[in-house]
Amino acid sequence: MPNCAVLHQSKPNGRALEPAPGTNTFGRFLIRSHSCANAFGPSLGPHFCSEGGVTGTAADLKRLNEPIDDEPGSTLQVMNQFTRLPPRSW
Repeated sequence: MPNCAVLHQSKPNGRALEPAPGTNTFGRFLIRSHSCANAFGPSLGPHFCSEGGVTGTAADLKRLNEPIDDEPGSTLQVMNQFTRLPPRSW
């Protein structure tokens, strides 16, 4: 089981990640990961994906959760800024 709080999520493979002590949470008490139909682009309708959460497709979130589950005590570093990489061509 992962070293994070796992709360019920309405979206496949979603989790509530509990920050490690001393983490700068940028005003949050937890960080949610969840799947989203439009995870990598702007939502045009009323069902917006996320504002600051860790999002991806259901398959992406499953791949994220697997190594966390496989290695108890592991950590996940979530940053508020990142360098966008070019899309994979596979």
